[in-house]
Amino acid sequence: MAIWSVYETSGIGALGLERCFILVPKSAETAFRLPTDLAGVTASFYDDQEENLSDAVTGSCAKIKQVIKRLESQKDKTESTSEMDLLRSQLNHTQSQIWSLGHDVQRAQEQAQQLQESIKHHFFSVAKPATPAEIKAWEDGAKESYLKEVKIRDHNIYFVDRDVIIPPLHGASSISVIVAKEAKVYGIDKWSHNSIYYMDGYRTDARV
Repeated sequence: MAIWSVYETSGIGALGLERCFILVPKSAETAFRLPTDLAGVTASFYDDQEENLSDAVTGSCAKIKQVIKRLESQKDKTESTSEMDLLRSQLNHTQSQIWSLGHDVQRAQEQAQQLQESIKHHFFSVAKPATPAEIKAWEDGAKESYLKEVKIRDHNIYFVDRDVIIPPLHGASSISVIVAKEAKVYGIDKWSHNSIYYMDGYRTDARV
């Protein structure tokens, strides 16, 4: 809420000259001189010959009221502009953050792709195509474990006898891996289409 003053010298410094007003009797209009250090204070002359004081200052009050409205309107426009500038600055900052996050995500995706390629390269340097004997050995053992005939999926069958990370592969690129008893496999992704067949216990994570 704005504060206004009808000329009180003690309040001019705090309020500002444009928020202060002086009522001057018309009888002193000729002799009245506003000090230069008070330039900006609104002076209004009232009829001091009028017996009714309220009627005498009505015109001056209306003038003061118009000045106050004009100053308040200017203040609202200034505050609106400042708020718009703040919102624009926040928008620019947010857009900058979004761009930065998008760049970080893209870089992370590229690094993840490079890591997956490294895992695939290492896996295929360790894994060897499974031989018919290795396939048969697991299927014979699984027959006793599951009490029924279980076949290894006949698609990209590999045999590993060393610890290795299995790359997450899908669709036609997916593989079947027979794991020797002494070997351990890591990186098994439940969302991939790979099938793992363990010689230890003749078990599998594939549906049987």
